[in-house]
Amino acid sequence: MKDKDNSNLRENITYKDHISQIVHEAEKKGDFDNLPGKGKPLNLNDNSINSYDAQLNKILKDNNVLPEWVKLGNEIDSLMDQLSSSSPKEKRKLKKELNKKIKNYNWQCPPSLQKNSL
Repeated sequence: MKDKDNSNLRENITYKDHISQIVHEAEKKGDFDNLPGKGKPLNLNDNSINSYDAQLNKILKDNNVLPEWVKLGNEIDSLMDQLSSSSPKEKRKLKKELNKKIKNYNWQCPPSLQKNSL
């Protein structure tokens, strides 16, 4: 019985990234809407990027290629928007699809950008 109680406890524990939550709340409030340079391309010729990353970024940019994890992130955001206006049956299907995409996204993206499952 004790092992069963411990497994239930572990299932209910979820990791919460407080910094991401703060940023998400700021986005909702529109704190990032009027930042200087918004909508303009990033200057990837900055010396703060090492030469390997700078060359890789140049190749990707010159060929209009997005990393797969960026595409997945966009798909996840789009599905999240659909979630709020879905029926309960559709929500279950969307959540299952979202969790698969989030898992795949988390395997590919930088650790600081990983998302929590639903």
